[in-house]
Amino acid sequence: AYLLDKEKTGVQYYTQGIVEGLAALPDAPQVTLLLPRRPGLGELPAGVERALAQGRMRLRILHMPRLWLRLGVPLLTAFGGIEVCHFPGTIIPRLLAAHPVVTLYDLCWVHYPHCYPRRELELLWTVVIPSLRRAAAVVVPSQQTKADCLAVMNLNEDRVVVTPLAPRTALASPGRDKPTARQDLGLPRPYVLDVGSICRRKNQLRLLAAMDLLRKQKRLHFDLLLVGPNGLGAEEVLSLRSQLQLERHVHIRGYLAEADLLRLYHAAEALVFPSLCEGFGLPILEAMACGTAVITSNIPALREAAGDAAQYCEPTNVESIADALRRVMEDDDHRASLAQKGLQRIKSFTWEAAATKTLQAYRLALTR
Repeated sequence: AYLLDKEKTGVQYYTQGIVEGLAALPDAPQVTLLLPRRPGLGELPAGVERALAQGRMRLRILHMPRLWLRLGVPLLTAFGGIEVCHFPGTIIPRLLAAHPVVTLYDLCWVHYPHCYPRRELELLWTVVIPSLRRAAAVVVPSQQTKADCLAVMNLNEDRVVVTPLAPRTALASPGRDKPTARQDLGLPRPYVLDVGSICRRKNQLRLLAAMDLLRKQKRLHFDLLLVGPNGLGAEEVLSLRSQLQLERHVHIRGYLAEADLLRLYHAAEALVFPSLCEGFGLPILEAMACGTAVITSNIPALREAAGDAAQYCEPTNVESIADALRRVMEDDDHRASLAQKGLQRIKSFTWEAAATKTLQAYRLALTR
């Protein structure tokens, strides 16, 4: 069902990527897409449309949007001859005839509960935890998330399959220099880009404090663009921006359609991603695919994603974030080197590779 969501974020792009990866594998078993409505023209990726036309994929539609997960999916699996059912949203319905596989992106809500609304925490503990324990196999994006599963959830190691993610297939270097791309967007100053929900876990409060520190040092020769939907703590970010009088330097764009976001990736001098906790960090790969340097937190999951192709900072230290911004934005050679390393590193992350790993989880589920 995530394939048909209009406003896509991480889970939706993950679902699209895995489905596209499975469609590209010549030896993949037949995949059935369970949907609450028939997709419109152009809603499914071209590779998926080809796989449907060739009979390597098929659709099963049940118009039951309000009871989709609780009743629609169990009915489709019960009468559709489906052996394994993959839940990218990490919630398994109780009545299910197929072997369930779930994707768990992170356990940040265990480590940083104050970053989540109370209702979301209640859902995670009362619904997601039982789903993980019922799953025949659990797909995770990083070794760090697997380690969390073993330590926090006490899952058996052989039930957890690490499947690194990949950038969106639409991403590619535009072949234009960044000043030209920036001019096309009507942005007069160089900027760094922060992509993700504006919320406490993403650490934009300290990022704004770092921008203020650079301004006091007379070294703020660039702007910051925050792109993403509002989450818990967004009002705190807005308030701090006003309090520090950073409106001229910090611009908030909210949620953007994919094409608009890609243009911002291409034109940015760097991505800054100082998150407190992540399961993987998909914006890092997206920036690399666009030839954009990366500044990110020195935490295990983000080190897994970025390797040696990023400038790291300590996310709880404002001076460390400011130093990382200063080094990347004031050293053209260093910034270009990071961008080049990113373009090389991104070659090892593909949705075909992710789909191959996901098939391992499906086969594992069949044995349980």
